[in-house]
Amino acid sequence: MGKILKGRSILLIAVLAVFLVQGCANFKDIRIVSCRVESVSLKGLRGAEAALSVGVDNPAAPMTLSDITGRILLEDRSLGTFSAEPVSIEGRTMSECPVKVTFSLDNSISLLELVPMVRSLDMGSVTADVSLKVRVRKGVSKRVTLEKVPLSSFLKDSSALKDMGISDFFM
Repeated sequence: MGKILKGRSILLIAVLAVFLVQGCANFKDIRIVSCRVESVSLKGLRGAEAALSVGVDNPAAPMTLSDITGRILLEDRSLGTFSAEPVSIEGRTMSECPVKVTFSLDNSISLLELVPMVRSLDMGSVTADVSLKVRVRKGVSKRVTLEKVPLSSFLKDSSALKDMGISDFFM
């Protein structure tokens, strides 16, 4: 009797492992298909808030992203830090997600330095280090850290800053 239960337990564990691996395979396929700035408002001389509309193609289960924080880098120099409110992403669909982001300029950068940087900004040299918690459905959350993510992958058009009106502000 013990061998039968042991055999069934092993079979059950193997079947569960196959289902879990199959379910997680789609998470690698999640991608951001668009990122549009809806509004930007300056907060003092060293900060800004932005409302973004992010298009997400999610072939996996619904999820919630929370505790989103990070650092924006120009080459290897820190430009500042950001945080975002929690975001819910619908599962198995392509959807637009509203994202509210707060940015604070790093203390080592003055506004006088920032103006020439923005005028000659090459989006290929701007990266972000991001940390966030991911919760699939209503399950357990997991902390994810991404390093040196190129911002050009979100803003595919190099004239995106001009379209946002941000570079015109500094000109």
